[in-house]
Amino acid sequence: MALIIAMVFMLLLTMLGLSAMQNTTLQERMAGNQRDHGMAFQAAEAGLREAERLIEIGIIEPEEGESLQGKYAFSSVANLSRDPEYTIESTGVAGYYNADGCERIYHAYLITSIGYGGSANSQVELESRYIRSSNDDCE
Repeated sequence: MALIIAMVFMLLLTMLGLSAMQNTTLQERMAGNQRDHGMAFQAAEAGLREAERLIEIGIIEPEEGESLQGKYAFSSVANLSRDPEYTIESTGVAGYYNADGCERIYHAYLITSIGYGGSANSQVELESRYIRSSNDDCE
């Protein structure tokens, strides 16, 4: 009788151990996926900031309706599977400002950036709308 009770007790302990292992494995996978997603998000954010910087300093000025694509060399620093990619699309004139003989034209841009995590399966897409003045000499 004691043998049967010991066997049942060992079976229960085995089932409890297997359940704990499965739970731990699942938590490790979720943590890894969350880390991968965070890396992809940061890469997409870096791509957005790079595209905004290029617009702000005037290196890239697509015509209305035109879009330009580029990559930001960020993966070598962060061990990403691919470099973040961005697209800058000019959506036209957002508005005008004319006061005291100073005229400004505001151009609007739609920036889309895709960032990749440590694996190519993890990617995040972010969009930003950016408005830039064509005449920064006005005060």
